[in-house]
Amino acid sequence: MKHPAGSTGETPTGESADLAARLDRLPVMLPHVVWISILTVNLMLEYYDNALFAYIVPAIQESTGLGLGRIGMVGTAFFIGMVLGGLVGGRLSDRFGRRWVLVRGTVLYSSGAVLTTFAPNYELLLVSRVITGIGVQAAGAALLVYIAEMFPSATRGRFMSIVTSAFVIIAPVVALLALVVIPDGGPDTWRHLFGVGAPWAC
Repeated sequence: MKHPAGSTGETPTGESADLAARLDRLPVMLPHVVWISILTVNLMLEYYDNALFAYIVPAIQESTGLGLGRIGMVGTAFFIGMVLGGLVGGRLSDRFGRRWVLVRGTVLYSSGAVLTTFAPNYELLLVSRVITGIGVQAAGAALLVYIAEMFPSATRGRFMSIVTSAFVIIAPVVALLALVVIPDGGPDTWRHLFGVGAPWAC
């Protein structure tokens, strides 16, 4: 009998099957609520950084004097980082565990946000966005897999919906923040907004 590509043909038996069955029988408890709250906030902060850039491009141009082409490259650098983060983060999470990658990915994209805040030139701005993208994608991918593996199947869809609602919640918050803060701030206000998300993520 042939098995699908990537499958070993083995079915869970013994201790692993019993552990999975016990996990699926668990009721929703306080630790689940605590963890889902932490994961939701984590995903909010990841998307905060991504969404913020779209709203503050004019402010970055005015502050740095970069042309539209270079600003476009800065935006692209983030997504290049995300591709790298997805490729590397997946392998690392298989080897070292989801939580290991989630924690280190969070620290990495927070470091990238701090570097963005203080980047003195175009080159370091590019590097900072690549670093941020790597951390965001590595942490985000590990986060979603973590939910799929660690929460009871009967409530997994509900928990996944709660976590992914982070995208919907944070987008208008970022837009309002940029609308209120940028016009009344100084030329480097956009840097402060990047710095706001970094310490909360850590």
